[in-house]
Amino acid sequence: MKRAVLGLLMYTLILMLISGCSEQAVDGDILKGLEASLETQGISMQQEGRQSSDALEKVYPYKFTIQADPKSEDYILVYLFDGNNQVEQAIKNQHYTITSLTKFANITNANVLVVYFAPSGDLDKYQKKIEDAVNQL
Repeated sequence: MKRAVLGLLMYTLILMLISGCSEQAVDGDILKGLEASLETQGISMQQEGRQSSDALEKVYPYKFTIQADPKSEDYILVYLFDGNNQVEQAIKNQHYTITSLTKFANITNANVLVVYFAPSGDLDKYQKKIEDAVNQL
């Protein structure tokens, strides 16, 4: 009986470990795909890693700054949620501390939410290219 319980615990632990690793791999694949798609459109990105702020629905985003224009301060936050319902709820509850000039746009595809910030107020500069990249995920 003890062996059966111990075996079940070991099996559960291994499944949890594999599940966590595969989730990180999927997240990495999505981020790499987004970055590659933007680069083919002439937008080079610098990943700044996962942010400890700006959480939506307890999900912390990955931040990328746009390097296509040295004067640009534009950036995106990429949220990877467990499902579409969580994306919808995040959009309803989102709020950011930004300047009055800064504009942002939400771009979604399945469980991915990309928030594009344009501190200059010019969303037209990269929004279409970002939408195209997100739609390819």
